[in-house]
Amino acid sequence: DWSSDVCSSDLYYITDSMILSLFGIASSQGTYFNNDDPAARPLSEASGFLTSEASKGKVVYIKSNSAVSIGGNSRIGTVENPVVVVIDTPNNSENVWDMKGNADFYGILLVLGNSTLRGTCSVHGAVYCSNTLLNKGNGSSPEIMYNATVIHNINHQYVISVNIVPNTWEEYTVPRTESTAPGS
Repeated sequence: DWSSDVCSSDLYYITDSMILSLFGIASSQGTYFNNDDPAARPLSEASGFLTSEASKGKVVYIKSNSAVSIGGNSRIGTVENPVVVVIDTPNNSENVWDMKGNADFYGILLVLGNSTLRGTCSVHGAVYCSNTLLNKGNGSSPEIMYNATVIHNINHQYVISVNIVPNTWEEYTVPRTESTAPGS
């Protein structure tokens, strides 16, 4: 049995607008889970959705202070179609990301609040946490492994924010000619 602090951060690089964008994407994809919001799917469906083929390449937003349990030998996402999972723990309560057996997660796990990782899973991608994240497992191989290809594939699936930089583009209007004039 082992236990260690993995992350303690204020997530200054994950902005509120980025979190709102992720929430908006999840809401529009039907991948927002919250028992207190009638517009969301029930939390009881979150684990089943995450381990299904339908989760690949999706943004999943889970608002809960109860455990998210993933059955043994499951795979969430792939290198080609990673998953972004946002766990929003209300009022900085604690949530548990419980992956049993030899489960694999491909993507980004973003925790808003406190969380505990349990099980013998491997995370391929990245884990970000706004407060304390404990990594506890009973097995010999739970790991968090940064994977640049997974991050690259996520960045090419979604546009989260765009900055308009002055003087970097010009608008051109095609001059009217006989072939572009109305009625030609």
